[in-house]
Amino acid sequence: MHDSKLIKLLRTLDQKTHIRLYKFAQSPYFNTSEAITRLVNYFIKKKCAPIYENNTKLQERVIFKFVYPKTSYSDQKMRTLKNKTLELVEQFIVIDKVVNDANYHEKSLLTHLSRYQLNTHYEQKRKEAQNRLDALPYSQNTFDQQLEINHIHNNHLSTQAVRGEQVSFEGLLADLDNYYLLSRLKYIYHSINRIFVVNVDFDRTLAEDILNRVGNSNIYQIPIVSLYHNMLYCILHTEKEETFADFLEKLKNYADQISKNELNRFYQSAENYCVYHLVRGANQYYVSLFDLYNMAIDNQLLYRQGKIRPANIKNIVTVGLRLEKFDWVAQFLANHRLLIDSTEPEAVYNYNMANLHFYTQDYDKTIDLLNNETYKIDRFFNMDSRILRIKIYYETQEVYLLQREVDNLYMFNYRANQIASTHQEGIGNFIALVKDLMNLPPYIKDAQKKKLQTKLESYTHLYERPWLQKKIAAKTSK
Repeated sequence: MHDSKLIKLLRTLDQKTHIRLYKFAQSPYFNTSEAITRLVNYFIKKKCAPIYENNTKLQERVIFKFVYPKTSYSDQKMRTLKNKTLELVEQFIVIDKVVNDANYHEKSLLTHLSRYQLNTHYEQKRKEAQNRLDALPYSQNTFDQQLEINHIHNNHLSTQAVRGEQVSFEGLLADLDNYYLLSRLKYIYHSINRIFVVNVDFDRTLAEDILNRVGNSNIYQIPIVSLYHNMLYCILHTEKEETFADFLEKLKNYADQISKNELNRFYQSAENYCVYHLVRGANQYYVSLFDLYNMAIDNQLLYRQGKIRPANIKNIVTVGLRLEKFDWVAQFLANHRLLIDSTEPEAVYNYNMANLHFYTQDYDKTIDLLNNETYKIDRFFNMDSRILRIKIYYETQEVYLLQREVDNLYMFNYRANQIASTHQEGIGNFIALVKDLMNLPPYIKDAQKKKLQTKLESYTHLYERPWLQKKIAAKTSK
């Protein structure tokens, strides 16, 4: 059952949702099968939920015996149970969303009250709905909800004998225009934003047109619209550093006025924007990225159920170290040591502490912390651990160990078929430049140094660019 559609769907539900599912299964209005109720109870009682990783507990014969204790195992009966339970879980997901969707409640109730001309009750509920919307942070969702409420109200006024209020078709049309502009702006923004992840062909004139139309409209003053507009402009004009600085300032100022989902989207776009420039050698974007990470931490954007992913820890630490924020990095790691979302949290902590000690030139401590456990985290930590060893042995002039680690990284990169080609290219370029540095004498001609610097600048994808720049610059000219 481990790979069944039922288990895959159940893995998408958290622990609290599983409890609601069990209560749902107990309701005779939705479920009359005691077997299904017992199956859901089994998943919770045996602590299978919400991860469902214990293969022994998920064996079909074990489950069957719990659900049907007095019945011999039947493959057909087990398949029927799984299919019926799957149907119930699908129904639960839909109904659970409806139950927790205030906007759906409001729309359904307002439509019902209007239909049966319960005008006093209708007006009370409409005002409550409007008050709720006014209190929400800005997002596309609030725009959608406002448009739907306004549409229901205009229909109500046009079909009921309600005195004292005129049908505002002009207002509804204005809402539709604003909705169209924001939707088109977001669609173009999200399509073009992928340029920082993959190569994307797009019609620049469409993007410039929507920038002009939104910039000249009354909705530009709305925070979320202004942010989408500014970030799209940054994407189209990557050379405008001051525009991105303005965007970051707006993002900080508006953080508490827009929804968490929208804020997270802006954060991810801004992070990709910074990385786009950093891989091209624009090291000044480390400051922007550091500020962005601090904003993400302050607004709880990087945490899922109180935990933070190892990749986020590593990225934040790397940026902090390159800016020489050593005390800040040490405190950050101390604060998050018990919050690392990994099967190897101590290994994640040790790798990042090793990196900190490398930057403070305590190479013996770095080697002590870079034990074999760091290789177990994932292939990227494996790769970064190898690169860190190479840097240590280069700094300590351990020629034999350096050559061995370079060869090991080469073979790792050669066999790393699960790593994207851009990462493999970046590692290959790193290896090439390290070998060049290894083969150079302590004193070199200016022409040799210039050639090496030109080679470095020619690489779009390159690991440890700042470190390599320093090592090339440190080579003394004759």
